[in-house]
Amino acid sequence: MPFTVISENIKGIVMKKIFLSVLALCTIASLGIVSAGDKTTEKKTKSLSIVTDVWEPYTGPAESSQGYCVEIVKAIFHKAGYNITYKVLPFSRAIIEVRTGKSDIAVGLYKDNAPDLIFPKDTIGKSINRFYVKKGDRWRYTGVQSMKGRTLGVIQGYTYDELDPYIKANKNDESKVQIMFGETPLAANIKKLMAGRVSVIIDDQLVVESTARRLGRSFPVAINEAGMFGQPHPVYITFSPALEKKAESAKLSAIFDEEIKKMRSSGELKSILKKYNVPDWK
Repeated sequence: MPFTVISENIKGIVMKKIFLSVLALCTIASLGIVSAGDKTTEKKTKSLSIVTDVWEPYTGPAESSQGYCVEIVKAIFHKAGYNITYKVLPFSRAIIEVRTGKSDIAVGLYKDNAPDLIFPKDTIGKSINRFYVKKGDRWRYTGVQSMKGRTLGVIQGYTYDELDPYIKANKNDESKVQIMFGETPLAANIKKLMAGRVSVIIDDQLVVESTARRLGRSFPVAINEAGMFGQPHPVYITFSPALEKKAESAKLSAIFDEEIKKMRSSGELKSILKKYNVPDWK
């Protein structure tokens, strides 16, 4: 009898130890899972959305070359731990999306385009606007009065300095002003110029030359520069002023200002610009 009692006691102690050991292992395992989950959360990066129209070489079609501005922005904010999405939209709609907080960043703007957005201190380019006509057309811009008898092709939401009042006054008269919308408005305006539907267009020199080269592979393009007007415009990236994004936008703006200086010093900026055959704007 005593032997039997002792054996049962030992058996109970052993089973208790086994139970406690299993419980401890489960606890450790569950802690490991939580820890792994925490690490996964820490590794998750925030997302930023870029929107703009096609304005090569500053910005480009999302499915191919994205433009040097977009490349610079992606390089800067990837380093800062952000995932970037890029979407091509009509210019006016891109501004509305950033203004309302639906998107985070608009690229390739003058301050006059949307002064209510959040602008960094530093720029991402310099734009020089020129007039263009079909090859053989001897017309040149000498002031607003020289627009008499011309049909001007412009783009919705763009700023044209001294011509803005003229465009506003004649926006409903297609014999004087035709306003293009869409994601690739300059390419459409060049085609209209070649077809004789407009007689003069205006845009940034780099953009017109880049777009004409691309179109020339499948569409005949023969245009001449017909005068420069206004002053060179600083080109910016901009951030959303929406209330829920304002603090983050201020942080992003500061990151951009700091990092683009580093890119210029390290040679990374030069390397990106070289791919697009664009000189440093500073």
